[in-house]
Order: sequence, then C-alpha cells, then structure tokens
Amino acid sequence: MILEGLLARAVQMSTPLLLGALGEVMVERTGVMNMAIEGIFLLGAWAGFTGAYITGSLSAGFLCAMAAGVVVGVLYGWITVFLKQHQIVTGVALNILAAGIGIFFYRVLFGVPLLPLTVEPLRPLAVPFLSAIPVLGPALFRQNILTYLAWGAMPLG
Repeated sequence: MILEGLLARAVQMSTPLLLGALGEVMVERTGVMNMAIEGIFLLGAWAGFTGAYITGSLSAGFLCAMAAGVVVGVLYGWITVFLKQHQIVTGVALNILAAGIGIFFYRVLFGVPLLPLTVEPLRPLAVPFLSAIPVLGPALFRQNILTYLAWGAMPLG
C-alpha cells in the first residue's frame, strides 16, 4: 500500500532531523546556540560513508562519523566559547566550510564515479506483533535501530 510506504519512509527520514533537534536542545541548555549543526552532520555523514565504504564495515563508518562530528563540534565550541566569536557567523562559516571540505575530499578519494557508490544500509528490525498492525505497523515498528534509539531518546531532550 502506498500510504504504508509513505509513512514508513517519513518516519525513517525524520531520524536525522530528530537527532539534530535533540542535540541542539541539549546544547542550548548550556547557553550555546549551535548554528554549525548542519556542518557537523554533513562532515559526519561524509566521514561515516567514507569509513563504511573503505572498510566495508558499518561499525567503522559509525565510528568515523562520530569522530568527525566531535572534531567539528569541538572546533565550533573552541571558536565560540574560548575565542568568544559570534555563534551565528561561526556556525554559518563552518557549515559552508564543511560543504566544501566534504565535496573536495569525496572527489579526492573517489573521483567522479559513473555509478553512485553505495554501502549496505542498516536492516529494519520488526517489533513482534506491533509490526503487523495495518498501516501504522510498518511505519512505526519496522525501522532500523537508529530510528528506535532516536525516538527513545526524545524524552531525554
């Protein structure tokens, strides 16, 4: 059914937005407005894909993504907190820098491939009984582990 697929994809595609929003809520509690969150996600995604593609391991990809995110986050924090620079200007600059760095290093490592490079995605985990509910079952209870973790972390935000 089209509606089931549409809802399932909407829930899956909302996961990065949900994780970014949760991270921003936690950061704002410290008094910092993290305008570089898109750059952090972008370089994290690039590093995660590159790590997973080169090693053939999703675990290595996740570690690379986390490391890149930490590096950009620490850089943003150092510039805005310790050097006392404007948070919005710094965030926008890091977002633009991240976009350029991601594209540059992608082309350095992979050139311009004729076919898109791919990695094996995370497999969906079906929740017994609940995933059999018509329409809502596949959308809410047949997702990958990151989606479940993101939705489970919502009360913490």
